[in-house]
Amino acid sequence: MNHHSIGTKHILLGLIGEGDGAAARALASFGVSLEAARQQVSSITEPGSVPQPASPPFTPRAKKVLELALRESLAADDTEIGTRHLLLGLVREGRGVGAQVLVKLGVGLAQVRPSVLHVEDPPGPRQGAAAASGASAPGPDPADLAARLSQAELQIAAMEERNRELLRRVQLLLGLIPRGDWPDWAQEEFG
Repeated sequence: MNHHSIGTKHILLGLIGEGDGAAARALASFGVSLEAARQQVSSITEPGSVPQPASPPFTPRAKKVLELALRESLAADDTEIGTRHLLLGLVREGRGVGAQVLVKLGVGLAQVRPSVLHVEDPPGPRQGAAAASGASAPGPDPADLAARLSQAELQIAAMEERNRELLRRVQLLLGLIPRGDWPDWAQEEFG
């Protein structure tokens, strides 16, 4: 396609082309094929004119889809982001070319969630090996990560509040000193 960046259309085509994941199977249940999706992408977007670098950047909408996919994974208490989460992120974003293609192919975006939630992702290489050995899949616990993130946000908020209080105290103390007698740093910061 020679596009300058990776967009939602590429995420959709990748999900369909992967073929075995929950997203591909859910979309197949709506009659969505890779060829039909490619035709719709071609009708909406222009192909690039020159070959692109090996690692083109993600568009803002594609980044949003990835962020929403992470949120879907965390909300489901899953340990990995699977194809279902990517498809749900694409549908939640709802305005990119990927979502437009689904609508043009007759897929109601509201229909995707219940459909994809009923289809299981096949085990990946790490999941398969873990299941064979009787161990759980490796990786951080999303609930633990969310709790640690919340705790870090609370600590940052407390530090910001403390800094505001210290600044207020410095300003009060400086108000007791005639302006000409302030230290150089105070003149620069508050003068």
